[in-house]
Amino acid sequence: MDTWAIIGILGAICITIGWIPEILVGLKKKSLRGVAWWLLLIELAGSLLFLAYGWHLGDSVIIGTNIAASFFLLLLVGIKAHYN
Repeated sequence: MDTWAIIGILGAICITIGWIPEILVGLKKKSLRGVAWWLLLIELAGSLLFLAYGWHLGDSVIIGTNIAASFFLLLLVGIKAHYN
């Protein structure tokens, strides 16, 4: 594995796990009032589009990252819809 592949994987991990603290805070406080609907919906749309792009390229890092990110974003949308 070359250096750029490692950098890409590390970047993908950082982008994906960045949503976990927001999920945990939302579940703990039972609210995501501080998170705008627009943010969640635009991020979700971007993630799904990037997933399609990764699928087209056959790039497993892009595909995996965006599957995980889409899952986390859908979870956040569900938390926001349920509690707010």
